[in-house]
Amino acid sequence: EIVGAQLQAESITTLEHYWEGGSKQGLMARYLTGVVEDCGPENQQVAELVLYLLTDEKCNRPLKTKAELANHLGTEAEKLELVLRILVESGLVVKVPEPVADRYQLGHDNLVYYLRQRALKLDELITELKPAYQAKQILANSNQKATHQIRIGSAVLSLTWMK
Repeated sequence: EIVGAQLQAESITTLEHYWEGGSKQGLMARYLTGVVEDCGPENQQVAELVLYLLTDEKCNRPLKTKAELANHLGTEAEKLELVLRILVESGLVVKVPEPVADRYQLGHDNLVYYLRQRALKLDELITELKPAYQAKQILANSNQKATHQIRIGSAVLSLTWMK
């Protein structure tokens, strides 16, 4: 469904254009990106996190209630209603009505691996950037201490100059 919708949206009618566009994975990635962008800039992180939460480490598509999802979102939980509505209407997520609480599930098996891989790449990037961030923090702290020492030295110098 996703691939077909994206083929139609991009007006891809030949096999050559299909392969140029990255085949099935490329089409899925662009569809997913488009739906996340449809959630609005202020909700994109929530949408990506919800999609990730609807997967697990065994590459399954667990059913989760809105409360379970909100529990992971913390202060962003108020954005969940809109994000879920957009994800369900797009077909990425399926709403499973149940008497106690509706549950939500990722709509396609082939998205699980893609979402997990994407998260893995983000984790790797964060791991790579962490030392640079820590170095930046050390430099900022050193700069702050040096500035403080300069101010103290300037104050002492001006006091001795006045005598």
